[in-house]
Amino acid sequence: MNTQKEERTILAFKLHSKANPDHGDIRSVAEYIDGQLHELTVSNFCHTNKVFIPVGYQDINAKFREGEVFRISISLSENTSTIVDPYEACKYKAQGTKAERLKPNELIEVIDGELPDRNNRYFEGALPSSVYIFIRNKTGDCFGPFSWEYREDDSGFTLDLINDKPLLKSYKLSRGQIFKIKSENFDKYSFSFSVEEKTCHFILSIHEFISNSEYYEYASDEDIVHYCSKLASEIGPNVFITKTNWDSFKKLASLTKFNHGLSKDRLTKLSDIASDIFIMQDDVRDNIDKFLKSNNGEPLIKDFVERQRQPLLNKLRDEILNEKNKDIEEKNDKLSLIEQKIKDKQRDLEAKSAEVERKRQEADKEVILEQAVAERDEEINKLDKEINEKTTKLTDLLKNHDLLEKLEDIKDEIKKLEDIYDYQRKKNDSLESTTKKLQNEYNTAEDDLRSKLILYKPYVEAINGSFIFDKREKRSISIAVKNMTHGDVFEQQRLVVETVRQNLRLKGRCFESWQVANLLISTQQSFITFFAGLPGVGKTSLARLIAQSQQLEPRLQEVSVARGWTSQKDLIGFYNPLSNRFQSSNTGLYTFIEALSSEKKDEQAMAYVLLDEANLSPIEHYWSAFMAMADGEGERMLRLGQEMLPVPSTLRFLATINYDGTTEPLSPRVVDRAPVIVMEANDILQENDESLAEEIIALPLSATEMNKLFGWSEKTPDFQYEESEVFNKVRQILSHPNLEEGRPLSISQRKEIVIRQYCAQAGSLMRSFGCEDLKALDLAILQHVLPQVRGSGQKFANRLEKLKQTCSDEGLKESAKYLERMLAYGKTELHSYDFFCW
Repeated sequence: MNTQKEERTILAFKLHSKANPDHGDIRSVAEYIDGQLHELTVSNFCHTNKVFIPVGYQDINAKFREGEVFRISISLSENTSTIVDPYEACKYKAQGTKAERLKPNELIEVIDGELPDRNNRYFEGALPSSVYIFIRNKTGDCFGPFSWEYREDDSGFTLDLINDKPLLKSYKLSRGQIFKIKSENFDKYSFSFSVEEKTCHFILSIHEFISNSEYYEYASDEDIVHYCSKLASEIGPNVFITKTNWDSFKKLASLTKFNHGLSKDRLTKLSDIASDIFIMQDDVRDNIDKFLKSNNGEPLIKDFVERQRQPLLNKLRDEILNEKNKDIEEKNDKLSLIEQKIKDKQRDLEAKSAEVERKRQEADKEVILEQAVAERDEEINKLDKEINEKTTKLTDLLKNHDLLEKLEDIKDEIKKLEDIYDYQRKKNDSLESTTKKLQNEYNTAEDDLRSKLILYKPYVEAINGSFIFDKREKRSISIAVKNMTHGDVFEQQRLVVETVRQNLRLKGRCFESWQVANLLISTQQSFITFFAGLPGVGKTSLARLIAQSQQLEPRLQEVSVARGWTSQKDLIGFYNPLSNRFQSSNTGLYTFIEALSSEKKDEQAMAYVLLDEANLSPIEHYWSAFMAMADGEGERMLRLGQEMLPVPSTLRFLATINYDGTTEPLSPRVVDRAPVIVMEANDILQENDESLAEEIIALPLSATEMNKLFGWSEKTPDFQYEESEVFNKVRQILSHPNLEEGRPLSISQRKEIVIRQYCAQAGSLMRSFGCEDLKALDLAILQHVLPQVRGSGQKFANRLEKLKQTCSDEGLKESAKYLERMLAYGKTELHSYDFFCW
């Protein structure tokens, strides 16, 4: 223990000055004893916990900021014995000139709080007491070390990483990395003291504190880009990270010596950053393209073309002249070569003739002379033939040579054509303006006429007797329901599937067990299900049999959709102001739903409405009252004039559609809310030699039982691991923003939830029928995702080829087979690719 005459070395911070600015008080914090810090309190120091500075307080005030801890030597005040009230006076004093600044690594404060966002690094709170700091979160883990920077008029400070400071010179930290110290090291090496009900924490040895720690990734987006750019420069001098070579860069980076954990992690994060940037670049390019095609952009383009017309024509003229001059030079070179060959042949001919003459003169016998003459004639004929060929080529070259003389004529012709072009362009602009004006007048008149026809249509039909006045006769469609009494849920699912399959066979329609399971799950989970295919494949009859095979014939309402339906008036009815009451349409749908809504809950079974030829009119128009109910977001209530009609949860719609010149295409809003089951003739009309068995279980089941067996789970289920991997591959192929693969497509959150619900019910059930492990996901992709696929161009075909290959490799046979059909049809339709391709 220190004696009263000895000086004590303590840590303190300044408080305030006295009336004399060179006098003041400082607050004691801790004392150095044998190289260790000990907290100073009123019990072991002074009742005031302060030290009086009689001289040099101005030095302290100028040297240290508010809250900064410094070191100072103190001693007992000499006049403590004469103090009237010792509780009001300082027991110790010190000279302000002895205050010393602590070294940056000598004392480091640990501040409680959550680690800020890595791209902001702004920490709200009081300024730290030391140069370097650590941040400790609620779980007790510490992160750092950091330096910090204060900005005036601010309520906090900004954290800075100190990877390159001498403090961490012996540690190999990448830019953006810090240490994560577990709570055990904090308890072991930290020092704490209290100041005005606030507890402060410090550490003395940073090297002991970060022992047994781990690296923590705290890199900002800028740090990640800087790191990956450096990585690219180390891979090769000509490697750059751009949108066009992004895939090449990732492939090259994965093969280098830098492919360790940190590089993989930062390359992954860079991929996310790059995707966002590329998408923004595409948006900017698309907006520029839309602007240039708009009314504001077209004058700019025309003005540019007008200003550049003469330079472009001059450039074109120069290019034509250069090309013709080059061609003439080549022809002249060939002509010179041919003339040289002719001269060589003539010399050869003269030599041969001289030889023949010499042989003729020297020959003593007539046979030898004739032979020599024959040889000479043969040689002459060959040479004559070659001369004729060369002469023909020479004539052609001379004709081409005449083009140079016609160049001036060509220039004059170009000038005339330019004048004609200007005249025709002005005439065409005038015609286009007149055409647009006439088209606008025609469209306005047609829209007005259509609006008036739609407005008066119900009244005209009512007057002509097209609608039957609703007599409000109650309709009875209730039937007795059965309940499952044995087996677990899985066994009950199998029994229902096999019973429905047996009933379908009795009706002459043979299906596999997995096909029946797909029909039951799809119709139970979806408010509306579409049956698509060519005429004659049995779409309408199958929709009827879905109800009949469950013994639900009275609870099936058939509606034949007519061409020209425009609103719910045609499907349900309308409020008639002539009779001052709601008038139902002759489809019978109003009375059917009214009968369903009046049933007791414990008596309810499933009910179906068949919309036959549903796309003869746009379904999103006449079925709009039910659209919000398809995804569970809207209230299940129909507003019919002054009446409200509840739609029971037991109701399902079955819609048959064809695709030809007489039908309307399904809009993306409709396809996003319903599965599309494509039917083939050979899928439903198969020969079957099995004997017909008795009914397995009694039907119909209650709607509650059917929903438990085949409907939605209350909580959205997760994919199985293999299903999740394959689904993410499919989504990545469709949504990847690669311009070489055409327009990207996205799978909505609504669709993903629907597919998860389907796979949760169908996965194990399909496997029990001997199907592949991913059969459920295969059907979900075919019926929910592929109907949204629509695009054009060879680049979009590349995306579909890649998707087909992935489906084939992962065992999605049905989806791969249908994608092959889409590609085959699309290639014959000028590279226009659509799911509805029959």
